[in-house]
Amino acid sequence: MYYLKRTSNGIKVKDESDVIIKKGLKQTLNDLCVLNLSTYEGRTKSIREMFGFNHNYPVFVNNSMLFFPTESIRNYNCIYINYFKVLSIRQINQQICCVIFTDLSELRVQISHQKIMKQMDRCQIIINYLNNNENI
Repeated sequence: MYYLKRTSNGIKVKDESDVIIKKGLKQTLNDLCVLNLSTYEGRTKSIREMFGFNHNYPVFVNNSMLFFPTESIRNYNCIYINYFKVLSIRQINQQICCVIFTDLSELRVQISHQKIMKQMDRCQIIINYLNNNENI
């Protein structure tokens, strides 16, 4: 799964093919978490408490899905991007970046390069924590 994005028809789930889910973004993320024995609220609360992130925090689902938002989930244009599927990020201009995924598909997002790199760094902090505490 590469990203989750709101559309007028529902949530676009970009994977090997595009699928539209007739649910909200938060509910879609929650459903993914529940499949992994947690909830969206539980994951975000843990991340806030463990790492002190105040807003726009990544959501760890499992070892192949770690989503970070491009902006607040309350904003219609918010896109949740799967960190594990990002190959690289290219700055287009001050407020637009191009995310290149492992399958070489691209997604242009309205976010500054600095902000998206901060989100990538946050994901790496979570991964480092999980890797260092895998025997707990």
